[in-house]
Amino acid sequence: MTDKPAQSAASNPKPPKEARPKRRDALKRLRGGLAAVAAGSLMSAGLALPVLADDGGAESSGSVTEIVGLAAAAPAEATLAGTEDPSAGTGEPAEAEVAEAPEPIEPAPAPGQEPTPAAEDAAPAVQPAAPLAAIAGSDDDAGHEDEETETEDEAEHEEGEDEEEAEHEEGDHEDEASPIVATKKANSVEALGDESEGRWYISYTIQVTNQPNGDGDYKDEEEYTLSDTLSFGHGIEVERATWSKGDKENQFQGNTAELASKDDDVELGEGKSHFYHVYATVKVADGTPEYELTCKDGYSGGLLNKIYVDGNYADSACADIPHAPKYRASFEVDKKWVIDGEEFDHGSQPDGFDAWLKLGPDSEEVADAAWDTQYTDFYKGDYVYLKEEAKVPEGCLVDYREGLGERELMDKDSAFTVVNHVECEQNLTLAKDIDPEDYWDYAEKWTLTATAEGEDEPTLEGTSWVSGSVDPDVTYTLAEEADFDGEDEFSAGDWVCELVYGEGKVYQDGDKLTPSYGQDIRCVIENSLDAEGLEVDKTAGEAIDVGAGIWEIEYEVSVTNNSKIAWRDYLLTDTLKFGDGIRVTNAEWIRDNDGEEGVWEDPEEDATTTLADGRGIEPDSTDLYIVWARVVVDSDASEDQLDCRLEEDEGTGLLNKVLLNGKYSAEACAEVEAPDEETPAKPNPETEEPPVSPEEPPVAQEEPPAPGAAAPNPEPAPVVYPQAGGLAMTGTESIGLVSAALLLMTAGTAATVFSRRRRKG
Repeated sequence: MTDKPAQSAASNPKPPKEARPKRRDALKRLRGGLAAVAAGSLMSAGLALPVLADDGGAESSGSVTEIVGLAAAAPAEATLAGTEDPSAGTGEPAEAEVAEAPEPIEPAPAPGQEPTPAAEDAAPAVQPAAPLAAIAGSDDDAGHEDEETETEDEAEHEEGEDEEEAEHEEGDHEDEASPIVATKKANSVEALGDESEGRWYISYTIQVTNQPNGDGDYKDEEEYTLSDTLSFGHGIEVERATWSKGDKENQFQGNTAELASKDDDVELGEGKSHFYHVYATVKVADGTPEYELTCKDGYSGGLLNKIYVDGNYADSACADIPHAPKYRASFEVDKKWVIDGEEFDHGSQPDGFDAWLKLGPDSEEVADAAWDTQYTDFYKGDYVYLKEEAKVPEGCLVDYREGLGERELMDKDSAFTVVNHVECEQNLTLAKDIDPEDYWDYAEKWTLTATAEGEDEPTLEGTSWVSGSVDPDVTYTLAEEADFDGEDEFSAGDWVCELVYGEGKVYQDGDKLTPSYGQDIRCVIENSLDAEGLEVDKTAGEAIDVGAGIWEIEYEVSVTNNSKIAWRDYLLTDTLKFGDGIRVTNAEWIRDNDGEEGVWEDPEEDATTTLADGRGIEPDSTDLYIVWARVVVDSDASEDQLDCRLEEDEGTGLLNKVLLNGKYSAEACAEVEAPDEETPAKPNPETEEPPVSPEEPPVAQEEPPAPGAAAPNPEPAPVVYPQAGGLAMTGTESIGLVSAALLLMTAGTAATVFSRRRRKG
């Protein structure tokens, strides 16, 4: 099991305005506390996020047999640290030079063999082979004994006390501190024959070293005495005990042996070591209690062996006898998983889950083992300790385990099962993104869903940033739905899913998503606004002849924002493209929405003016412009310049063209006629006063039309939409016969209106 890391947060689109709603928290999930075993992961290279589980248990009253071959026995004396033997072939006693008294390594004869006294000039029949380490030199076949070698570097020691107390089982003796130090090591215990017979073999290695004093000085050729005592537990009978130094082997007399006496005059050179080996074969009596087979901190018990230097206690070594005579037993350990309530045999569990068995005599001494494997080197009544290292994906938690800890082998064949109960949390978040982000508040107008395969109702449903739990290894279909005015102006992109927390791959295929155990996934779909465009339209009223070749005309220009969503900005220009022989004397415009107005400063020189530049228009609305112009038609103007037939890019008649945002245009036109002869202009209706009848109350003068008002009975020009891609030219039909008086009155009224408008400007 591994600790769950802090969840990474991906960047999310945010509202750029105050009106933009706050986003709700993207992820809310329960992450249980994890049984932290960070040290395990550091110690187990190659195992991702290991967890060492230990259910504990009572201390074992029995021990597992160490299934280890006995180390080969070493020659009696050797150099340490791999130095060469300077005395080889000289016949001088060989001594081992040491640095800081290294830990001796026990040699031992081959399993199943008992040591026998050696013949002259030959090693004993069961003499152990040299150990793999710590012994670099030894007696050669010619019988050289106690050969000396020197180490390359003398060991450095901190300054110590000049005197120290020596422990002795019979009492303490104060004496000058001796440079001689002896250490002892017990090697592996091996059964002889069938273990049910209770016969065991053990060997010990003794190292005696001439060490420097507190000042780092040695005593040359220091003499010493050495004895060895077997203090085995009751019920452990010594069948045979021997000791050796070099190629000579000697028998114990009872439980004690003098390995070096005063009569032997054994001397040890400065920084050198002597090695001795002790061998014992024992028989455990039936019914011997377990505590007699076990070491007891210096007291008799187990295979305890003590050594004395110069009559003082120096060191001891002990080994437990694995068990009294008993029957063999075997066992195996099975593994199962229960993940989110679903059971799996080990080997068929989902990806990301694994466990490794550890096996040993207690919780501290465990080694790698294997599931579903039979272990046979045990005996009935033995205790084994089961541990495991487990790995689960991030987002998953081992809730509890069954089957770990201390187990007793009660039967000839035993089987144990370790079960891990795991809970995983999978989370899915659905979010909406809008481009451009100025319209991010529209994200809440969509309903987002995730529906499990085979289900009719969504597992997850809500507006943007909806989040909830989902099942692992289940495929979900992601979808969105909206129902608001203008929603068709948004185009949807693809679902993009990413892993926010957890491990492994995100399995996605288009709008299909399959979460894995412990994964926290966020899926976002972006909708881009492709707002409906602006539309421009223009119509022309009927041209009015006011006499003397003077004509007046009004146009209507409309700009419509067809989007239900977006504000739009626009640039609008108007160009008077009148035919040759038609001179513009005045031109004005007014926006009907807010009364904004303007004039052509010099329409003859510059026929184009700007009606709007960067004006914003709200969604689903129209701006209306009224354009008015007065022209003089020359008497010699050509007929083909007075009608509304477009010739190439030149205008004829009273053609008026508007351009929206530099690319969308609309046109309108009206025909005029050249005067037949010079005639005075028609009177201005503004100067005439209507007669007042004494019998009738005076009638208030009619308010002149506002700029942009249509002329009487205007004939609208056809509408041209920029999306259509073509420009239609508006024509007028023949003017019906009207009375001359009505025509003059109408012309006079129009002249009065525009005359007043100009005065206002």
